[in-house]
Amino acid sequence: MWEAPALVAGHSASLDLARLVEFDAAVRAGDLFPTWSPDLYTGYGSPIFQFYAPLTYYFAEVPVLIGFDYAAALKLTQLLALFASGLAMYRLASTYFPDWVACLSGIFYMVAPYRLVDMFVRHALAEHCAFIWLPLIVWGTERVVSKSSRIGLFSGAIATAALILTHNSLALIGLPVCIAVGWALASPKRGILSPKAFGAAGAVAALGVGLAAFFWWPAMRGRALTQAEPSLTGGYFDFHRHFVKVWQFLDFHWSFGISGGGVGNQMPLQIGLPHLLAGLGALAMVLGQWQGEGDAGKRRAIWSIVGVSVMGFGAFMSCRLSHLIWESLPLVKYVQFPWRFLGLVVFGAAICATALIDRFAAAGARSTIIASLVGIVIIMATYFPYYSQARFLVADGRTLSLAEVSAVEVAAMRSAGILQPFGLSAPTAADLRQMNERATSSDDFLPRDVKEKPTQPPIRIVQAEGGRVVDSARLRQNHYRSRVQMSAPSKVTLLQFWFPGWQATVDGLSARTAPAGPQAIVSCDVPVGDHMVEFSYRGLPQRRTGIILSILSAALGGYTLFTGFVQRRRHVE
Repeated sequence: MWEAPALVAGHSASLDLARLVEFDAAVRAGDLFPTWSPDLYTGYGSPIFQFYAPLTYYFAEVPVLIGFDYAAALKLTQLLALFASGLAMYRLASTYFPDWVACLSGIFYMVAPYRLVDMFVRHALAEHCAFIWLPLIVWGTERVVSKSSRIGLFSGAIATAALILTHNSLALIGLPVCIAVGWALASPKRGILSPKAFGAAGAVAALGVGLAAFFWWPAMRGRALTQAEPSLTGGYFDFHRHFVKVWQFLDFHWSFGISGGGVGNQMPLQIGLPHLLAGLGALAMVLGQWQGEGDAGKRRAIWSIVGVSVMGFGAFMSCRLSHLIWESLPLVKYVQFPWRFLGLVVFGAAICATALIDRFAAAGARSTIIASLVGIVIIMATYFPYYSQARFLVADGRTLSLAEVSAVEVAAMRSAGILQPFGLSAPTAADLRQMNERATSSDDFLPRDVKEKPTQPPIRIVQAEGGRVVDSARLRQNHYRSRVQMSAPSKVTLLQFWFPGWQATVDGLSARTAPAGPQAIVSCDVPVGDHMVEFSYRGLPQRRTGIILSILSAALGGYTLFTGFVQRRRHVE
């Protein structure tokens, strides 16, 4: 079905499609780091990509620019991200364990119920891609702490920045855990309470956070300028409504329901039988002191303890037992759904499986190749009823509308010749205006001053209250020039929502912009006479500080890597 002209269905499939359409329009217009998306909210715009981590859409944009349609680009991004996450887990596990053990570790990480929920139930593309970075952050941190590796510092910092740029929520809950895991895995070589170990682990996080400052600093500082607080944390998105019940961890029923849905319409929130057994097996191995002797035994014990701890923490934070923590920590409410911590359960289970499989191999497995193949078959067979039920959005040539169908129905429609190529039915940027598309579940990043949302696209983008607009042109993305004749001093308005970063000039001289009316559109004062008025959007003012922090972090990381290379070369000589 990956090659069929259909989009993988899911709760957020239409949102990911709309974001990619708008992102593509910006890139093609020369705006390589979109800060204002003018086609959302019936053409009044949104600062969505200043707040919603954009890296995933850069990934998806590559196949679009090559020539793939939007549906194919999204599916290709999903597929490559899945394999990339498995390779990342393989990289981490192969540092300590045989390749075939690391291979099974990657499979455990790739094929887990929560990963399949992200792909086929939620279509949570950004969170799905974020799983790539967790093992790489751990690997980099472990290398820095255990070996003072500058390559590890650079790799871990890049992965940290990439996680922040990929998914806000998983970065918030996953980064501290990954740094702690990397530090714990390196503890036998450096000492778990060594101040130098703490400093090395912290350096990875600090450098990575600094590299991503150009995004997160203006996003954090500008959040209060939007309606994010009530939109992201209230109503359906109130975390109190989405705690996982303990029985749901063990419920192997699969459905395409929603979080908080009723019986039969509940989103699957299970851990998965192989993953649950991996965690229980690792715990039993440590408690029963069956991990083996010597360095290999210590290594398995540490990996087992760490894996079980991560699984336990993830499960605890997913269920109502953790509600006091959710109430106490101010930023955790922006995670929205406690079950997001199941992502950590997946990661912990892969760590547990690595140690457990290696112990079985050391106990006398006759054929590692056969054992690994059997393990892969068991995992894939167990979860086959889940991933084989994927649904797709297709364009029905009979009704000229989108329909959600099964893989079997996609094949039947294709054979009957009624499956319309998705590229012909996918929305354009102009369509987004007519559809009143927000590209979010609610008004997450609607500017705070907007009291009344428009319902129709503007007929003219520029208006003059005390005169008339002689002509108007869009010079480039988010840059407009108009010639106006004013019979009285008044306002010239641009029918885009006002947000910090909108600038105006009147006859080349800077003019102050301000929100006008209940729709808070961009306006500036213009005197009597003929004038040339220009409006342009430059991004949040805090962006400059973020860029400076990122440049300094990049310079520090580059200097550290370069000096390490020079020292190593001198040592060789």
